[in-house]
Amino acid sequence: QGTLEFSEFRLQAAKSDFRQTAPTRISIARGVARLESLNANGPNASLTASGSIDLKGEQPLQLDAAADMRLAALAGVVGPLESDGQIQLEAHVGGSLIEPRITGFVTLQQAALALPDSQLQATEVNLKATLAGDEIKIGEFSGLLNGGSFTGGGDLKFTRGNVVGSN
Repeated sequence: QGTLEFSEFRLQAAKSDFRQTAPTRISIARGVARLESLNANGPNASLTASGSIDLKGEQPLQLDAAADMRLAALAGVVGPLESDGQIQLEAHVGGSLIEPRITGFVTLQQAALALPDSQLQATEVNLKATLAGDEIKIGEFSGLLNGGSFTGGGDLKFTRGNVVGSN
């Protein structure tokens, strides 16, 4: 039994300064770890999360997370990928650690993605995807790749973290 508290969490990169707005607390009692709350903000960015995982047995989990940020805020995490545009995410995770079930959505708006050492550049990328348990349903996926337009959609089905079907 115990509590871990982070009084300062900060992710600083060339184009962002992302930091928590209140202390983040993780408690462990009766074999269950709880993230009581995580709240962080930065220029054009916000993230909230809370949840729990049972540390015994099948390790059931419950996590709620929401984010709304410019992709540039993630530059320090996903380098060397250069990115911009807006990402919105809402996820509710249940099930177990071995077989999580995620519901929610992911939206990209006017995103730009490029690898500095590559000739590939995607711009004006828009994505609307729904997370539905063991499926990701892509309702809209469009943009420009090296100046040529692309569109797509479909779904992916997962079992134990592996893709088992697609459309």
